[in-house]
Amino acid sequence: MPGEDWNGCVYAGGRSWDYRIRYSSRARRMRLTLSPDGELCVTLPDGVSHTDAADFVRANLAWIERTRFKLSLRQRRKKISPPVFPQEFSFPVSGEHFLLHYEWSDTCWIGVREDGPVLLVAGRVLDPDRVHEALRLYLIRKAERVLVPQLRALASENGFRTGKITVRYQRGRWGSCSRAKDISLNAQMLFLAPEAVRYVLIHELCHTREMNHSARFWREVERYCPDYRQIRAGLKQSQPGPWQ
Repeated sequence: MPGEDWNGCVYAGGRSWDYRIRYSSRARRMRLTLSPDGELCVTLPDGVSHTDAADFVRANLAWIERTRFKLSLRQRRKKISPPVFPQEFSFPVSGEHFLLHYEWSDTCWIGVREDGPVLLVAGRVLDPDRVHEALRLYLIRKAERVLVPQLRALASENGFRTGKITVRYQRGRWGSCSRAKDISLNAQMLFLAPEAVRYVLIHELCHTREMNHSARFWREVERYCPDYRQIRAGLKQSQPGPWQ
């Protein structure tokens, strides 16, 4: 019946072949399609029976097997494609630029250290997950050295009282503030322009006084960052994550 999908199955070669039946008033002949995940669909013109669909599937089992094999190869190539590692890091907030150099060694760890203008990533650098984790940990340590002192200085200069300050590698937000005045910063702020970093720090400091986004909160932000609207608009176009 047009507009409804039906499930079908045929048995051949010692195995079952599942498929979905879809009727189409625009179809002029029977047609087979395979989705990227290997699901088989038989599109039928009006008036063609399910028995005809099963015979059509049986007649095309060789094509189905061959096409599923090609799809599986395509999916496998995607999974084993070489990972993209960053080749450089630029930190506008501190005025630093590093070229990343990867050096493999037969160890059980991966270390990241600054060596002049080079960021040396050494160890099992053929493991993409471990490389990314090592770089995330480096960015957290770097942000603790760069961003936390800036936050403390702004708080001292403007009379803000804060609780614990932590740095994390986060998605979706640049910072947060709890009711206990604990502030969390995103390590990826290292990749922001200095004025954007200052706005985020002011934003979180203002939350130590106003735990909301009321008009009074935004007046407090504007007091310390008069051009916050323009900066905030630019930040909305930024996506945390320089390399993933």
